[in-house]
Amino acid sequence: MEDLIDSEATDVVIDFTGLDGSEEKLQELFGPGPYTMGDSIKTVLRRMFGMNSVPVTVRGSESQVGAFANALGAEKRYIETARSLGLTNPRTSMSRAQVQSAAKEFKRKTGIDWPFN
Repeated sequence: MEDLIDSEATDVVIDFTGLDGSEEKLQELFGPGPYTMGDSIKTVLRRMFGMNSVPVTVRGSESQVGAFANALGAEKRYIETARSLGLTNPRTSMSRAQVQSAAKEFKRKTGIDWPFN
């Protein structure tokens, strides 16, 4: 349990600087393994929902950071909509489509697939 608390308390740094879309560069930035970027984003989402107070730093070009913020915001709105209206509600479907659109823009700006599609 201490490992979980220690890893949760670590500052999260997401750095898109110098990304070229290659798997090697992603591992340099986020470490080995397929879930490290997803884990970082999950921690950011938890913070957005008030579930932790881990400091978060996002670096990169203005367009990369903007695309990340848009995708993250769309993901949060989708979660909130699904929570309140259910997955079968048309507004939830529309919110999901907005996530997919933001995810495409994120990939275009960073070369990285949005980890939650």
